[in-house]
Amino acid sequence: MVYTASPASGRKSAKKSESIKPTVKFLWILFGDTVIMKKPHACGTNKWIITRNGVDIKIKCVNCGHEVMMDRLEFKKKLKGVENEKI
Repeated sequence: MVYTASPASGRKSAKKSESIKPTVKFLWILFGDTVIMKKPHACGTNKWIITRNGVDIKIKCVNCGHEVMMDRLEFKKKLKGVENEKI
């Protein structure tokens, strides 16, 4: 839905626009996948292994073994790509 302000009342009214269609992108990652994050870790690598998958995601650094836990939304923002998928 697109919200536009009506000039008479100043309130926002909901109008459906046919040209804008919502798209939903799912993040399909599994336990053991190797992912690449946008920023490198302090040890110098940006490759991580998924060690817990759910609402929260736990990743382990490939180089030094440091583990970080973050929620799925934060993980999705920081993710650059999936290198090795275990399907």
